[in-house]
Parts: sequence; C-alpha cells; structure tokens
Amino acid sequence: MGNLPSLIDRIEALVEQPSEGSSALLLEAMEHTLTDGYAEALAIEGERLRTEREIAAGLAGADGENGAARLVALSERLAEQERELKRLRELLDGLRLRRENVLRGG
Repeated sequence: MGNLPSLIDRIEALVEQPSEGSSALLLEAMEHTLTDGYAEALAIEGERLRTEREIAAGLAGADGENGAARLVALSERLAEQERELKRLRELLDGLRLRRENVLRGG
C-alpha cells in the first residue's frame, strides 16, 4: 500500500486531463491505471481481511492492557484500510466513467 498516494495522483490527473490530442494514448494510460488501481484495491482488501482475523483472534485471547491496546491499534488500522478502500473505489469509478466518455468521443 506504499504506492497508494502516487496511484491516487495518477487517477486524479487522468480524470482531469483534457481529451485533446491522442485519445489512444490517454485510453492506454487509463487502462493501465485502472488495472493498477484494481490490483491495489485487492491488496487493501486482503490486508483488511487479515486485520479482521487478527482482531477476531485478539478478542478470543485478549487479556490485560496489552491485549486491549493491541485491539485498539488493530481497530484503527482496520478503519484506515476501509477509508483507503472506499476512497480508491470512488476514484476508480470516476476514472472508469471518464474512460467511457473518452471512448464515446467526449
């Protein structure tokens, strides 16, 4: 997930880029970015599932302050993963729609 900020920048730039010039190059960049974005979304989902499993395991064996602190940290990580995933999906939806407009010549 270390490349998420640069991926978000790429998506935002492509959504805002005018479709003047070669639409083939623009469409190619969009396709690559969509592929990268969906791969990143899958990676975040995988991390989110692992975090959920860690929380479940922690609940089963949580004891004392260390266990509680660990559960809080995991819950915060899960919330951040969910925010990242939601934002990425919204941006990918926007890019997909933009791609469809370029395909239609708009």
